[in-house]
Amino acid sequence: MNSREQAKALGLEEHITCSLCQDYLSDAVTLTGCLHFFCRSCLLQHLSSAGPDSRRCPKCKIELGSEHIYKRDLRLQELVYKLVPDLFWRQLRRVARRQHRSSRDSNNGSSTTTVSFSERRIQQRRMLLQLSTQLCSPNENISLQIEYVPLTKVLAASGDDSLVSLSEKIAAAGEQQNEDIESKLAMSDFYGVYFVDPQLKFVLEDDFSLEDVVQLFSWSRKSPLRLNFTLAQLPPKEDEDRQEVLEDMPQLDMERQQEKVEKEEKLIKEKSVGINEGGKNNIGRGGGDEGAVQKTGEEKKND
Repeated sequence: MNSREQAKALGLEEHITCSLCQDYLSDAVTLTGCLHFFCRSCLLQHLSSAGPDSRRCPKCKIELGSEHIYKRDLRLQELVYKLVPDLFWRQLRRVARRQHRSSRDSNNGSSTTTVSFSERRIQQRRMLLQLSTQLCSPNENISLQIEYVPLTKVLAASGDDSLVSLSEKIAAAGEQQNEDIESKLAMSDFYGVYFVDPQLKFVLEDDFSLEDVVQLFSWSRKSPLRLNFTLAQLPPKEDEDRQEVLEDMPQLDMERQQEKVEKEEKLIKEKSVGINEGGKNNIGRGGGDEGAVQKTGEEKKND
């Protein structure tokens, strides 16, 4: 499913499309009077036309003022780029080509490009580069920080009303496990791995890619992309005799071996301390009056 089909499936295409050019918004602006949105170039072309409705909103026909008719809508344009990332890359390539032509003309001694035009292109390029930090290409390598969150904490954070739905989601997706994490964890086959959003409100869909997660949570690249995952018991199969398993995070193999060694050393120390304390107690009892009486009795028997 491509970006356009995804936007249609979500019912958001009309909210990110310019009604003048019938294409996705580019350099989106919003009218201050009626809050309708258009491409900046499309709106300027409409305002400069000689028609009777040139000073009216192209959509609702409300009369526009003479000053501060529109304002740039960076939030809306950011939403468009997130929903249709292909548009962002096309815009970025277009800006790069324009900048290349501008630099080539300046090197040839051409003075056709004015300062205002150059500044406008620089501002547009900066805006695109700023948005590019929240997008990623399919082949890009990104830094990840994966953290385990107990299932009880996830259920508590999602609220009382969503406890049942969250549990059902986890159970329904039990067959689709994350093999990368499960292969690194010494865990039972009764568990499944599920990624959750940073606020622990919902479980991420199994068909989400890292590209979708980056766009969804606006990763800024200032630190590794943080992902949370939880573990939940898979629903039992038919005629399966399953014992109760403690809901605790499975340990890595090396950590489990280290923990086992530490427990054995602790038991050895406890046993040695117990033996020493027992010997001291026997010596104490033997050094008292009762010990002396017993010793006297034994000496009498020997006599």
